[in-house]
Amino acid sequence: MLNQRLPAMTRLAIMVLLPTQRRGKPATKQIRCEGVIVRSEPIRTNNPGEPRYETAIYFSNIQIADQRAIKQYVEQQLTETQRALESL
Repeated sequence: MLNQRLPAMTRLAIMVLLPTQRRGKPATKQIRCEGVIVRSEPIRTNNPGEPRYETAIYFSNIQIADQRAIKQYVEQQLTETQRALESL
């Protein structure tokens, strides 16, 4: 989510700080890649004076190992969310 609208096809240099574990302790994996804005849409917020935009980015240049790390993180988050919902 961004606080300003970026036009479609805007090229970006991106740094993702991915929560992870290193030797059993919380750590952060830094991923540097490039991307292109493919969609940016306003979303409703509780404060109309602070606009927010849901933004979709196509990662145009990212290492395979970094793709895997992001995929693993997303799958882990989805699994944890599913378990939490099932326990309700």
